[in-house]
This record gives sequence, C-alpha cells and structure tokens, in this order.
Amino acid sequence: MFAIILILAVEYVLYMKVKKDQIMKDADQWIKDLDMSPLPEEGGWFKEVYRSDEFIPKNSLPDRFPGKRTFSTSIYVSGLYSRTWI
Repeated sequence: MFAIILILAVEYVLYMKVKKDQIMKDADQWIKDLDMSPLPEEGGWFKEVYRSDEFIPKNSLPDRFPGKRTFSTSIYVSGLYSRTWI
C-alpha cells in the first residue's frame, strides 16, 4: 500500500512539474514571444499595440514638434527585469 502511494506521489510531482513548465514561461520567453523592446530610461519592456491612422498636422502643433504627430498610441508595458520599477 505504501509503495502505491509513493508511486502516485512521485507521478503527481512529475506531472505537476511538466504542467508548470508548459504553463509558466520565463521572462525571456515572454519578451521574445511578444516581440517587446527595452524601455531605455525607465527600464522594463514594451510593445506598441495600437497606433491611430490619423495625424495632427505640424501647423497645429507647438514649434517644439518637428513634424506631424499621431493622434494616439497604446503600449503594453512590463517591468520584467526593470531597473527602476518598484
């Protein structure tokens, strides 16, 4: 009886390790899979997920802008390996 319980326990531990390995990816894999880029000053990683097709013309912007600007963008940000995030 004890041997059967021990075998089942070992099989369960091995199963959970395989399951965990399938579900959990390390940070490097997520960065690669999502094709993320480093945030140079803030630390962490980002991926642009949206950019509008419309622009604000240069003549409607303050002089500090060298050209037209996109109405809006959206990024996914991750603090993986971040230097400055808490």
